[in-house]
Amino acid sequence: MGRYATRENEVDDLLRAEIFVDLYSVVRHSIRASVESYSIKKLEPLYSFVRAIPLEEVGATMARTQARLEMADADDVPEDDKAAIRGYNRDDCSSTEGLRDWLEKLRAALVADGSDIERPAPSEAEIGAKLDDRQRKVAALVARLTEGVPDDVVERSSEQRGRWLLAHMLDWHGRENKSVWWEYFRLRDLSTDDLLYERDGVADLTFLEPRGGTAKAPIHPYSFTPQDTDIRADDELRSVGGEKFGRVVAISLDDRTIDIKKRADTAGLHPAAVFAHSFVDTQVLADALMRIGEYVADHGMEGDGDHRAARDLLMTVTPHLRNGQLQVDGEGGLAAATRIAVELEESVFPVQGPPGAGKTFTGARMILALARQGRTVGITANSHKVIRNLLDEVRVAAREQGGGVECIQKLPDKENDLPGLRFTTDNAAFLDALNSDRHVGGATGWFWARPGRSGMRRCALRRRGRPNVASERPGCLPGRTKRRLAGRS
Repeated sequence: MGRYATRENEVDDLLRAEIFVDLYSVVRHSIRASVESYSIKKLEPLYSFVRAIPLEEVGATMARTQARLEMADADDVPEDDKAAIRGYNRDDCSSTEGLRDWLEKLRAALVADGSDIERPAPSEAEIGAKLDDRQRKVAALVARLTEGVPDDVVERSSEQRGRWLLAHMLDWHGRENKSVWWEYFRLRDLSTDDLLYERDGVADLTFLEPRGGTAKAPIHPYSFTPQDTDIRADDELRSVGGEKFGRVVAISLDDRTIDIKKRADTAGLHPAAVFAHSFVDTQVLADALMRIGEYVADHGMEGDGDHRAARDLLMTVTPHLRNGQLQVDGEGGLAAATRIAVELEESVFPVQGPPGAGKTFTGARMILALARQGRTVGITANSHKVIRNLLDEVRVAAREQGGGVECIQKLPDKENDLPGLRFTTDNAAFLDALNSDRHVGGATGWFWARPGRSGMRRCALRRRGRPNVASERPGCLPGRTKRRLAGRS
């Protein structure tokens, strides 16, 4: 469902109604068998299942097929190999059915002997009105954006490819959120014993002596038995049942200890197991995509107007420059990048390369060139750390070139200011600084994607009394002139 964006509501209904049964968990908790593991292939002799395709023969077939798929050579997969893999998959399904039927027979025998074994009560598949309303809006907008787009990718124009891509991005955050929350529901319902085998959990906790913190937020250390876990510092923890428990301060896999900063309501609780779960609200980003989608549905992908850079990026069009020249004979990469940055006309200039290729170095000097022409430059990235790295390089470039540049970064927590770099946790203070004495501002997409931020640059230039070098059109029109230089490395 998530990979191919298909049958989403149907799978949602199955999950919400708790139709799926984890047979592995059922077997492990209800049966003691003399097998190496409780995987279905090890259990098959117990219910006399014989595979049509022997496992020892299909292994090499699957390896060959996987290699061909990775090399984009699917057409040359032999028919015999395809038939073997189909048979293997069919065996898996038949074996699952056989295991289920065997478990039902065991249950029936126990009930016949007088045991009382209740079945789980069926649940209702309820979707909240707010979520249902959004799904309808997304579906309607997808239909408008994809109208007239050929099914065959080869037949699509760049404009049609852009519309198709935008349409299928609209609910990306919703699909990602589903997987996050269904994983939470799965972990929430696990027992303490189950969490011992989950990489997002840590079990067999033993409380040690308190280790600092405050009365309302004490730091409590725990030891745990040897186990594999992916829990790391700063992870948010929940106890069995899903209640918020605290945050990881430190964890040592060598010493098998974990320090947890508690909440006031959990200071006196010492559970035997916890699991990590955090949810980042992406609604502001999803709403921004919807605004772009609605604009394109109303006005089209091409031409002047709001979201021009985003639309150009989706269509992979050549950057629009004032002089129209992307390449100049004898010009080096750094010189070309800084020249193009200041010549962009409501457009986008992607720069890509592997780690160490010089993206941060080049980007900092592009920013500096823009700032020295009176531009207000916004930096965005997926993390505050990446933004800070680019801002630091901007300050380095300014010192090397013998001039100053004033920067500001929006952070979730307060930090002490540095020469040429101010920090703030307040959105209004960040905007005020960019409208007054700061040339460069860095913030994550959650800041820039909010309504009203797209017109910041032109308004700022007007108030600072500098000439509007981006356009000759007067006024402060949202979405027309803001140019962001992506600081992601």
